[in-house]
Amino acid sequence: MRPLLFLLMLLLGLLLLIPTSPVASQDAPQPTFIPYDIPTTTTPKQIGTRGIAIVSAYNADPAQTDDSPCITASGYNLCERGGQVVANNCFAFGTKIEIQGVVYEVQDRMNARYDCNYLDIYMEKYEDARTWGRKHIEVTVID
Repeated sequence: MRPLLFLLMLLLGLLLLIPTSPVASQDAPQPTFIPYDIPTTTTPKQIGTRGIAIVSAYNADPAQTDDSPCITASGYNLCERGGQVVANNCFAFGTKIEIQGVVYEVQDRMNARYDCNYLDIYMEKYEDARTWGRKHIEVTVID
């Protein structure tokens, strides 16, 4: 009797190890990941188009860039040439973007965690960049 009881308990234990979850129906709604900034950003992708982007500001400082803060990703020297430069991870170098009436040229890249909706304006003074902060504003691709 005991061996039979042992076998019955062993069989019951094995049955409990078998997964019993139902197969997901193809008609069931699937979870979707939606980044938080999709509803508020529509960065333009083509020349002459407008859109809303997240625009911040940075300085040529190793704490904000890398060990060669004056040299942008395109090779442009900010410390020697200055100018209206913006960083973005999607637009080609040389693309001109109008932000609040000022035309900036894409000459730098941002950290890889930032997508196309982010622009980072170069400013010479730290205080100016801090004052700018981060804004959701309209931008226009010029050229």
